[in-house]
Amino acid sequence: TKAPEKRKHNRMQTQSQSVTVDLTDDEPPAKVVSKSSPAPPVRLVSPSNLLAPRQTTPTYNSPRKVYIPISGPQGQTIQSVRPGQTIMLKTVSSQGPRGRGPAAPIVRMQQNSMQVKRVPNTRHPAPLPDAMKQYQPPNWKSLPPAPDLKLSKVENGIVISWKIEGYQEDSYEEIASYQLYAYQETSAPPSTALWKKIGDVKALPLPMACTLTQFMAGYKYYFAVRAVDIRSRLGPFSLPGSILLVNKM
Repeated sequence: TKAPEKRKHNRMQTQSQSVTVDLTDDEPPAKVVSKSSPAPPVRLVSPSNLLAPRQTTPTYNSPRKVYIPISGPQGQTIQSVRPGQTIMLKTVSSQGPRGRGPAAPIVRMQQNSMQVKRVPNTRHPAPLPDAMKQYQPPNWKSLPPAPDLKLSKVENGIVISWKIEGYQEDSYEEIASYQLYAYQETSAPPSTALWKKIGDVKALPLPMACTLTQFMAGYKYYFAVRAVDIRSRLGPFSLPGSILLVNKM
């Protein structure tokens, strides 16, 4: 008779619902896929590092905060965005002295005519990207107005918050998301090309706020935000806001 075949005993390891992610510099952080219902997508740009700051308990009557991660290749969409995650602005080092204030336009007189020679602006903030003309049929509501931007320094980064004075859904189209733009001031002359979109934030009841981390001390940063309505139309930019991170003593 044939001897009974011995079957190898497979050890099954039960995975727990919690997952620990190592965020040290030794190896890249593991991706954690949430099993809960996915949150609205956030479009991000890739960073050089990612550090998760400690979560703070929200207080009453404070702006609703959305923490955005930046990781992975450019254009990646992350489906699960939860409080406690952060957005990081990739910085670049600068060399050389910073440009001084803008020079006045030079007026040259030639016989009976006057010619004005425009000198490029050498003062920050850089001009924001031009907004294309948005589609506005008669039966559509108006574009969302420009947000009012506010910046504040916290222990682990920068808080960018915004509100829209006088926004009423009866008069303006519903807001779907917000686009965040930023850049670091360097020795390069101010130009529109410096502005980079650092994230798309799902719209929540106003006021809103985001915590941004991983900045270099001793540099000045500029931020701007604009609304995107449910018809994918772009509203006007807020006035640029700036914040200077002083070197720690």
